[in-house]
Amino acid sequence: MLVLTRKLGEEIFIDDEIRIVIKEIKGKQVRVGIEAHSSVSVHRGEIYVTV
Repeated sequence: MLVLTRKLGEEIFIDDEIRIVIKEIKGKQVRVGIEAHSSVSVHRGEIYVTV
């Protein structure tokens, strides 16, 4: 796992096709924007947790 520290407005790029932007930081919550081609599925982690 790669762990990065980013500030508000900073970006992370994955394979020149996925762009991740830190949009807002409020206390312990971070809003993240993700831009990816429509063929790439983007889901929250809790979608994959089985009960």
